[in-house]
Order: sequence, then structure tokens, then C-alpha cells
Amino acid sequence: MLRQTLLALLTGIGLSASAQKTDEITMRQSQDFETPGRHSINEPVAYGNKGIFQFSNKGAKSVHVQLFGNDLKMIKENTDEIKSSLSEHANNPIIRRMGDKIYLFVRDVYRDTKTEGVSALEFNPETMRFEQKDKKLFESSSRVAFWSSRFFFGTFSFGDLGPYSMNFSKKESKVLFTYRLVPEKRNQKESHDEIGMYVFDQSLNKVWGREIRMPYTEAKMDNLDYAVTDEGIVYLLARVYEGETPREKRSRTAPNYHIEVFRYDGQSADPQIIQIALDGYVPKTARVFETLQGEILVAGFYAKALNKPTDGSFVLSLDETSKKMSLKNGGIFEIPSELIKSFVSSRELRRLERKENRDEENDLGVENLNVRAVYILKDGTIKMLAEEYQVVERTTTTYSRTGSFTTTSYDTYADDIFVINASPDGKYWVRKIPKAQHSRDAYGPELSFNSIVKGNDLYVFFVDNKRNKDLQKDEAPKTHQQGKGGYLTAVKLDALGNETRTYLGEIDEFETNFYIRYFVDGDQDNLIYTARRRRKNSLISIDIH
Repeated sequence: MLRQTLLALLTGIGLSASAQKTDEITMRQSQDFETPGRHSINEPVAYGNKGIFQFSNKGAKSVHVQLFGNDLKMIKENTDEIKSSLSEHANNPIIRRMGDKIYLFVRDVYRDTKTEGVSALEFNPETMRFEQKDKKLFESSSRVAFWSSRFFFGTFSFGDLGPYSMNFSKKESKVLFTYRLVPEKRNQKESHDEIGMYVFDQSLNKVWGREIRMPYTEAKMDNLDYAVTDEGIVYLLARVYEGETPREKRSRTAPNYHIEVFRYDGQSADPQIIQIALDGYVPKTARVFETLQGEILVAGFYAKALNKPTDGSFVLSLDETSKKMSLKNGGIFEIPSELIKSFVSSRELRRLERKENRDEENDLGVENLNVRAVYILKDGTIKMLAEEYQVVERTTTTYSRTGSFTTTSYDTYADDIFVINASPDGKYWVRKIPKAQHSRDAYGPELSFNSIVKGNDLYVFFVDNKRNKDLQKDEAPKTHQQGKGGYLTAVKLDALGNETRTYLGEIDEFETNFYIRYFVDGDQDNLIYTARRRRKNSLISIDIH
């Protein structure tokens, strides 16, 4: 069985399945458990000291719930037939925790009126059942575009609930639903996006909501990111082009766009617009979010010219009084060239040095860098994590006497992790965690990494090639191929950036789909995940002591 295999694995590497060992990082796994037939397993929902809820559902018809203690032992379970509690139009169910409440959200589609919306059922943790009647949250005025309008500098993103995206405030007291209506005009130079924005409190009472016409045409702007505050204010981050289309006013070095923040307070459909300036630097990626202290930050990566790769990161803070953005903790954090040249092959090092010598500023940058996580510590220290990540598409056309056919293949690469740590006094350090991961598909579910912060310490987890255990700075990491085993690796960076590396075991011994990127916060200084193999399931916890 899966559990016995993991027990042998953990014993073999000096860990304890019951987490009694005093090691800083330990792993535990539950007994195997089953879910009803045709029920899809969901990610586990941590619920503080009360334990962990594991939901599985058969569409919008039935939900099976199992309660585990934080010791990963099952306490009780129940099946709830929810079909009669929802409308006949319900589909795309997802389950989300919001503060101390848990909800099942569904998409309602009304084909006769060509409109749709979102409804919800509240879960009762005591009775292990959902409400008997759904709560209708909102309905669109016309057809909703299935694709989300959320972009991250060229990377398209699905919504969380069909065409709907959900954003929670930092303290989870508010939730924002966003969607995009199907444009009335096909010409993007004439059409303005209509974006639905609806904000609800923790009891799903509407704070405000409406469909809002964007201030620029579709061709002139891209919606990058959304954030909602605990006060119910919505911030939309947008890339706005200087011309009427992305092609106008192009240059090799200077960007033909700038970044703006739209502030919506629910009182007006017209936003307060806040422009972002980086003193000559070019923003490459950007995110907007709220801190626990209620501060609005815009963070991302920049280049020194449009034709150059990422040179470093930036963090800006919004002054709510003046409605202006200013640099936070120094604001501009450059990635040192010497760090970029570490953990590369001799051939790659020669290439980088030639590139550095050709540069007017003798400078280097990093290609394909994507923001993965941003942490704001209690003392105001910022920890930003980014990953070199790209998906390469290849199209091949084969010709024969009878005709031709085209095939498309993908390769996903998830490489080095960069960590930027900036303290309130303006001092900062940058660390590079070398890794090389590859999959022959468009997503690579076994790739990438996960992270958690405890105190001032950052922990990063990923699957690595076994031959990288004694990697030197003048060596490039060996590639981990998805589906080819590998070590589960933990890297700890303390407040000063000192690194400690731990190997937690070989993942091929788990005999399951071990996808570290799917682990979620377990509320107990741990990350949790539901592994699945055939009809057997098992909870796994990575604990920080």
C-alpha cells in the first residue's frame, strides 16, 4: 500500500511518519482512504485546530466530505446530495475557505436569456452538510466571455470558476468576483471591455458590484491583475499602450507602454487612475496586492531597456492620501551579475561573459523570470520569489502524397529560483537556488516549487535530480525529467540569506502523483496535499518545527 511504502521511505532517510523526531523538517502521511465512485478529489481545506476537511464531488450533484485531525487521522465522513439545493443550471463547482467559513461556489448559466452568474452554498463544519438552498450572488447583463481577462504580461490565465476569477482580501474578509462580457464589437480599436466586479463580505452579503466599462479600448490596454482590500476597495493593474494599439510607437529600447493602477471604491464606475513610474526602468512583470497592514503594493521585475532581460525587482507602495506610488524599502533591487553566472556550465559561463562584455554597462539579466510569491513579514521585510519558467511550442507539418498534417508538441522548462529579501532600512540580498526541470507537455505538473515562511525563515520545496546533491557553484544543475523519479529537496534561507539544504526522500518511492506545486497552507506551519493513485487517496504533510 502507498502508506507502507512511504513509511519505509521515511524510516530509510531518518524521518518519522509520526513526526516525533526533532528534525526541523519532517513528513507525515495518513492511512489510505477512499472516496465514492465518480467523485473528483479536491485540494484539502485546512481549518485551524479543528483539522482538515477533504472534499470530493460528483459534479454539482454530490459532495463527499471527510474530516481529518491535524494528526492526519480520519475523524468522520459524510456524503451530501447537493443537487436539490442548487439550480438546474449549476456547473463548475469549486470549494473555497473564506476566513472561518467554507463555501461551494457554482456557475449558473441561463441559456434562455444568454446570461449567467454565481451562486453559493455554505458548509456547516459541525453537521458536515451544506445549506439546503443556494444563495444567488449576481447575474450578468449579457453573455460572459469564457476566457478570463486576467493577463500576466502575455501569459493567459483561466478564471477560478469557469470564466470567473476570485480574489480574496488579505484577511479573507472580502472576496472579489471578476468576469468579462463578450464584446459588442469585434474591432479591438473600437471596443471597450466591460468587466463585472462584485465584492462580498465573509457572509456573502454584497458590499458593491456592477459591470464597468474600461477607460481605454481593448487594443490600448491589458488587464494584468486584481486585488481587493479588507475595506472592499478594488485595485486593477493594467498595462496601457502609448499608441492606440500594441504595435504603435514600438522601439528596440524604450517601451511603448506604461503601468497604471485603477482604484474602484464602489461609489462610481469611473476609477481613480494612478500612474506608475520607474525612473527609466522598464517593467517586465507586475502584481498588485494588499499586506496584512492594509498597505497596497505593486511588485514585479524590471529591465534597463526593452530589449534587455530582467535585471532586478521593484516594489512600490501606494499612499492612500496622495494617491501616489513610491518606492518601498529602497524599491529597486538589482540581481548581481556574479550571481547570474553562478551554477552554470562552462559553456554557458563563456556565453554570459561575452554578453556582459558587449553590454554598455557590463550588465547581465535573467530571461523568462516569473513572480511566484511575495511575503511581507511583521517587521516589514519583503521576500519575493521568482522562477525562470517557459513553455516552448513546436509545430511540425508532415507532407505525403495524400496530403499533409500538422502536429504540435510542447516542452516546459522550470529552472532557477531567485529570492530577493529587502528590509525596511533599504538593505537587501539576492539568492539563487539552482534547479533545472523539464517536461514534455504544456504544463509540467511535477515541476516548479512551493514555499512557506515561518518567523523570518523561508523554506522552498522542489523535486530535484539525484545527482545535484553535491552541486558546486561552477557546475550547472542536472535536469530533473518529469516522471523520472528525483529527490524532494528543501532549501531554507534564514534572515541573513544563509542556506541550509535538506533531502526529504525519493519521490518515485511514493508511488503516486507527487506534485509539490499543489501543496497548500495547512495552518500549522505546514504544507498539505492529497495524493491520489487509482481509487486510493492519502494526505501528506510537510511540517516545519
